[in-house]
Amino acid sequence: MKPTEAKKMLEKRYKKQNEYNKEKYDRVSVMFPAGYRDTVRDKAKERGQSLNAFILDAVRERMEMIENCEEEKHTAEELQKN
Repeated sequence: MKPTEAKKMLEKRYKKQNEYNKEKYDRVSVMFPAGYRDTVRDKAKERGQSLNAFILDAVRERMEMIENCEEEKHTAEELQKN
């Protein structure tokens, strides 16, 4: 295979992957204080995760915690009414 053919095949594969990602995912940019990204990445690596997976898990845990607090608050408000 010629280098130009290989390059075209790679470009086609990247384009297809980018189209898939654009359709299936929302992109978010996160800014960490200088050096903190590496600290987070190291913790993710220790747990066998990518940086993205580690951050996503952290966000999910926080969202669940907030939702549970909101449910408890709602339940407490209902109990006070009775």
